[in-house]
Amino acid sequence: DCVADTAVGLLIDVLRQFSAADRYLRAGRWPVEGNYPLTRQVSQSRVGIVGLGRIGAAIATRLAAFGCSISYHNRRPVADSAFTYVESPVELARQVDVLIVAAAGGGETRNLIDRSVVDALGADGYLVNIARGTVVDETALCDALEAGIIAGAALDVFEHEPDIPERLTRLDNVV
Repeated sequence: DCVADTAVGLLIDVLRQFSAADRYLRAGRWPVEGNYPLTRQVSQSRVGIVGLGRIGAAIATRLAAFGCSISYHNRRPVADSAFTYVESPVELARQVDVLIVAAAGGGETRNLIDRSVVDALGADGYLVNIARGTVVDETALCDALEAGIIAGAALDVFEHEPDIPERLTRLDNVV
């Protein structure tokens, strides 16, 4: 439950940009530059989950309460799931606003979320990773964030913890 709660909290933060808005205010920019720009709505978002195990299902249940449409990719479809199964992570990323990574770590899933998946999210898409840092190709993610290929990312894990790439810490569209 705590990991599912973290995923939802990170999703809300990166879409609503609470952390970035807080930094904006603390830096004294509000009186000088004006109001912080409007941000994305969480409710009614299209959410894809890679890994619909116990944690992925708990995330889906929470986000369904926000009126989000939920689809997922797994090694195989989950019997009796109320959510829509999608054949590949790339196709799932093409169909959603937010891609949440909740897959198990290990050699089988190393870089499962590669450049093709990240690129498929598109300029309005967000990535949330609460799985393992090795599941996401961190270099491809950094490249996409810096180039504006995706809108943002919320990360609870990193490939080489506790070493976090400086490229990620410099970006306001990353939580």
